[in-house]
Amino acid sequence: PTGTTYSWGLPIITGGITGATAESGQTSFQQTLVNPTNTVQTATYTITASTLGCSTTTFSILVTVKPQPTVSATPLTQTVCSGIDIAAISFTNPNGVLGTITYNWSRDNTTNVTGGIANSGSGASITGKLYNNTNTPQTTIFSVTATSSPDGCTSAPFNVSVIVNPNPTVAATPATQNVCSESNITPIVLSNPNGVGGTTYSWTRTNNNANLTGIPDGTGNTISGALTNNTNAAITTVFTITATSNGCNINTTTATVTVNPKPTVAVNLATQTVCGNSPIANIVISNPNTVAGVTYSWTRTTNANLSGIATNGSGSTISGTFVNSSNTNQTTIFTVRATAGSCYSETTTTVIVKPTPAVVATPATQTICNNTAASIA
Repeated sequence: PTGTTYSWGLPIITGGITGATAESGQTSFQQTLVNPTNTVQTATYTITASTLGCSTTTFSILVTVKPQPTVSATPLTQTVCSGIDIAAISFTNPNGVLGTITYNWSRDNTTNVTGGIANSGSGASITGKLYNNTNTPQTTIFSVTATSSPDGCTSAPFNVSVIVNPNPTVAATPATQNVCSESNITPIVLSNPNGVGGTTYSWTRTNNNANLTGIPDGTGNTISGALTNNTNAAITTVFTITATSNGCNINTTTATVTVNPKPTVAVNLATQTVCGNSPIANIVISNPNTVAGVTYSWTRTTNANLSGIATNGSGSTISGTFVNSSNTNQTTIFTVRATAGSCYSETTTTVIVKPTPAVVATPATQTICNNTAASIA
């Protein structure tokens, strides 16, 4: 009836239920009870109803308190690289509530962190890949609840965090180049287009053997140095560059260097001495390492006292005759070059030219009588 109030004392409980209070003068029955066990427990209240100060017969209320499942997860936190499978997050029910336990979860930061793991879901574990769409570490927090069946009680939320580090991208400039053996390459500059902090670079290369030496595998922001091609044909080496930040190094790029062989050059005579007006011994030019397409050219030092053989020329043989216009030995040095494409090497050969003695008779002509001595100085 209108004006009725209710009073009750502490209930008779099972299983150590907490939260019960004794109340008086209440217009309704309200209690928040906590069942600390994993099975159903009860609280029995004796309630007295009073209307306008008149007490009525007491009655009892039996409150059944179903257990609330708890939830835990392993691992509680982890750090992964963008695009790499997370360590499976497995859920358990530590307080062992009977029945079927269903786990449900949702996660935050779904704009910056996307991928193969949905924004929400259910199941006994979470697996898959997460992608960081920024260039800084991002955290996504999974909020997990456990629900028991058939009781239908749901646990308090339990949080699990995953930090997703970004993967640095990498670029190499120039991407391709051609060089001659033993010449410095154009430095290959390495960069990180997506600007991930703390990025470092490392590289390996192909054909890293006796045929192509120099520039080993290494680290740094620039690849530089010289490569030596120890064969007589072009060799290509590919540098594979990896960018790393916070242990993340999914992205690679390549830079290609073609190393053309340097033709060697030899002459059959390192030095010779000839008389002026006499042919020199032919200087034969050759290419010991037999690089294809070799041509030969040469120049010689200028000497005003020597003429007869040009100061430059081409071909595999130098020949001819020098005229020494002085009265002393004269020397000229030929610099001989073997060229294949843009690659070349040089050697030298020396020719010493002796002067030719001049003979003068005085007088040049004369007339004498028979049996008379002639005088020539």
